[in-house]
Amino acid sequence: PAYEALSYAWGRLDRTHTAYVVGSDTQLVLGSLRITRGFDIALRNLRRTDTGRSLWADAICINQENVDERSIQVQRMEEIYKHALRVVVWLGPASGDSKIAFSALEWLGQHVEISDDGW
Repeated sequence: PAYEALSYAWGRLDRTHTAYVVGSDTQLVLGSLRITRGFDIALRNLRRTDTGRSLWADAICINQENVDERSIQVQRMEEIYKHALRVVVWLGPASGDSKIAFSALEWLGQHVEISDDGW
């Protein structure tokens, strides 16, 4: 199935927030998991209220407690990002100089040419 991949700034690794898994048809809570504050903020800012969204995020899709699984899955992340419909990057909430940073990125996008080999 088509999905978007989330790349985000982890921040502190303390799992201080709870994410609830809710059925799309019934709105019943099917389960919950502990997540970091940074991931909670990302999910709250990126969620859509008008439609569903298939979002791949390492914090949920990779068992962070299992070192063996984590090692294997981290090696697959290039493929996961490559095959995503799009990669959504969450750097955190806006700060005082966010507009300047995005203006610089927009300028770069207009003035930098990428060759066929990606450089």
